[in-house]
Amino acid sequence: MGAVVEAPGFVPAFSGRKNLSLLAGSVSVPRSSVDSVLQQVGLADRARDSYGSYSLGMKQRLAIGAALLKSPDLLILDEPTNGLDPAGIRGIREMIRELGESGVTVLLSSHILAEVQQVCHSVSIVGDGRLLASGRVDRLLGENVSRTRVGVSDPQGAKHFLESAGFTVSRETHHLVVEGHEHPGEITKVLALKGIYVQELTAIRPTLESFFLKLTGRDGDDAAAAADKRGPSTSDEDVS
Repeated sequence: MGAVVEAPGFVPAFSGRKNLSLLAGSVSVPRSSVDSVLQQVGLADRARDSYGSYSLGMKQRLAIGAALLKSPDLLILDEPTNGLDPAGIRGIREMIRELGESGVTVLLSSHILAEVQQVCHSVSIVGDGRLLASGRVDRLLGENVSRTRVGVSDPQGAKHFLESAGFTVSRETHHLVVEGHEHPGEITKVLALKGIYVQELTAIRPTLESFFLKLTGRDGDDAAAAADKRGPSTSDEDVS
């Protein structure tokens, strides 16, 4: 088992390779494994540079490399993209996917639900010390699209015809949100027969964030207010 929890502890003046070599020697791992790990986490080209010169994303990669030295079957990552820029987030995301494809089981704990949805096959949602839901992401969110955002030149007329055809329709700024269909093609057919042509048709797929908020009974404002009361160092809800 390997783990990366909070800030990694490396010697700033030492190179990435030397830091990992020292760790490898302390856990009786052949030093030949160091170069392999550096390649695996995408730091082979910067292995001789000092750890202090690394960006935040590179430091996170080196921490993951340290956790991989013993070739773990299980890798635990706690908020691995916290504080990273978009490029760093994408890099860590791709690395996690590659580790999973290589056979390593990655347990990821994060509050960034969009990241969790993109990289995880299954999730467990914990709130107030209780397990609220667990299972494959696609099964929890539902595989079928039941809501569609529709853009037309005559929203009011389109709404009338769609409701007459049995759909449930609501207004969303300049668009319509349509429910009660198995396939979005049904919407275009109804409107085309009435001389109204669709300009935009977008499936509204459920997200892990919306599922989480519904499950915990909170909207974004309530969650933010609760977080302010708890302070920055505590949290009672998490997704893994």
